[in-house]
Amino acid sequence: MFRSIRPFIFAVLVVAPSVAYPLEVPFSDRQIIFDEEIVSETVSNYGEVFIEGLDIDQDGDNDFVTEASVFENLGGSSPEFVEHSIADLDKKLVGIADLNGDGTPELVADSGYHSISIPLSGSSSFFPFLVSDLEVYDIGDLDGDSDLDLLCGQNLGHQDIVSAEALGWLENDGAGTPTFTFRPIASATFVTVAKGLVVDLDLDGDQDLVVEDGYEDGIRAYLNDGSPDPSFDVRLEIFDEYDYSDLLAEDLDQDGDIDVIAFGKDNYNWFENDGGNPPAFKTRTIETANHLGDTHVVVDDIDLDGFLDLASTESYRVRWFEN
Repeated sequence: MFRSIRPFIFAVLVVAPSVAYPLEVPFSDRQIIFDEEIVSETVSNYGEVFIEGLDIDQDGDNDFVTEASVFENLGGSSPEFVEHSIADLDKKLVGIADLNGDGTPELVADSGYHSISIPLSGSSSFFPFLVSDLEVYDIGDLDGDSDLDLLCGQNLGHQDIVSAEALGWLENDGAGTPTFTFRPIASATFVTVAKGLVVDLDLDGDQDLVVEDGYEDGIRAYLNDGSPDPSFDVRLEIFDEYDYSDLLAEDLDQDGDIDVIAFGKDNYNWFENDGGNPPAFKTRTIETANHLGDTHVVVDDIDLDGFLDLASTESYRVRWFEN
């Protein structure tokens, strides 16, 4: 599975004047205290911040990427950051991956409904080149040829039309400047796709798909048959009720199989994988509430007790859930 570039720590680049610092995040009878460090107060388009394993210039320290800029870490225990502007586009970050196999990463993003790839090679500016006019959801080697393909589709809004291109994948030809060929997934009948993940859900060595239907509010899985020209014909119903704003796949209960985590305005749920072939999923509710806008979630062992916890962001608040 290509690991999304969502962070295991949430960072705030620009401080709202109404927020008091240091931030206190309560859990059980204790508190973790976070001290604020300003990276920039002049970012024009904040978006999400990503820090996990993101050593862009390969100098041994982690850098920041936002939807507007790359912040180069100059190193040290109290590091300073140099801002490098990314091309001025309306983007949604998808992931960071080496699409052309040259050893340096590219930033994969959506500009409107156009996917772009921006080389992150340590230069002072980053210029996009067009990959496809389809929306990209995740990245992974879907055909097992050792180069990275793109899970993609088109979001038609709430038009009641089932499209042959609502879900598919872009096959990477592995060239130095790769060409991507659209391969529709025939078994997937969607009006729109809200989100998608590439993950080996049944642990058979090939990459499967977990997809949220943006029209009928369902989460479904499509299992890869493992062939060089793969089919995704096995459809599993994971859940079919709520609209979710974030979707992850992790072994949350650490039983050796991959579970699905979905956070949205109405419900925080995770779906327990029974480890079968094909797997079945049982709904586990984390919280039922009317949450504050779109929610984003990450998974990590926050309190270092050996269990995977969850952290979420909504409008104006950050929370975490102890496992």
